[in-house]
Amino acid sequence: MVDLFDEVEEQLRSERYAAMAAKAVPYGIGALALALAVALGLWGWQAYQKKQTDKASDAYYAAMMDRDTNQAAKSLVEFKAIAATGPKAYRALALMQLGAAELDKNDAKAAAANFDAAAAIGADLMITDAARLKSAFALMDTASYADTEAKLKLLAGDDRPYRTVAKEGLAFAKLQSGDMAGARSAFSALTLALDASPEMQDRARRILQLIDDGTAKSLPAAAKAAAMPVLPQAPAP
Repeated sequence: MVDLFDEVEEQLRSERYAAMAAKAVPYGIGALALALAVALGLWGWQAYQKKQTDKASDAYYAAMMDRDTNQAAKSLVEFKAIAATGPKAYRALALMQLGAAELDKNDAKAAAANFDAAAAIGADLMITDAARLKSAFALMDTASYADTEAKLKLLAGDDRPYRTVAKEGLAFAKLQSGDMAGARSAFSALTLALDASPEMQDRARRILQLIDDGTAKSLPAAAKAAAMPVLPQAPAP
C-alpha cells in the first residue's frame, strides 16, 4: 500500500512539474525573443552610427579639400551643413573651421562664438579643449585678464590635453594686462616645463628677454598668434 501511495505521489509531482514547465515555456520564448530584438536593435544602431560617421568624414574631407584649393565659399557651405547635421565630433570640427574663417576676416567675436558652440557640443576632450583655447585666444586682445583666466585656468590643469598651451595663454594674458612680474614668472616656468615643446620654450626665452629689456609691451600680436592651438585633425575617409 505504501508503494502505491508513493507511486501516485510521484505521478502527481511529475504532472505538476510538467504543468509548470508548460507555463514557463512562453516566458522563456518571450525572453529569448526580447534578447534577440535588443541585440538586433543594438547592431542596427551601431551600423547606423557608423554610416553617419563615414558620411560626415567624407563630407568633412571634401570641405577641407575645397578650402585648400581656394574654393573658400564652397567649403564654408559644406562646413555649415556638417555643423548642422553631423555627428558630435564632426559638428565641433566644422564649427571650429567656421571660427577660423571668421578669424581670417578679423571678426574675433564671431570666431569666438563658433569656437564656444563647438565646445558646447561636448565631443572628445581633445576637440572640446582646443575649441575653448581658440575662443580664449581669439578674444584675448579685447578681454580682461579676469575673463581670459576664467577660460584658461581649468584648461591648464594637470589632466588636460593642452595644459601647456593654456599656461602659455595665461602668461600672454598677464603680459598684455601689464603684470610684468607675473608674466616673467609664468614664462620662466614654461622654459623649464618638461611637457613644453622646444618651440614653446624658445618662444618663452625670447619673451623673457623682451621683458628684461623693457620692450615686452610692444610685443607683436604675431607672437601670441603663434601659440594658437592647432586644430585636431579628423580621420581621413
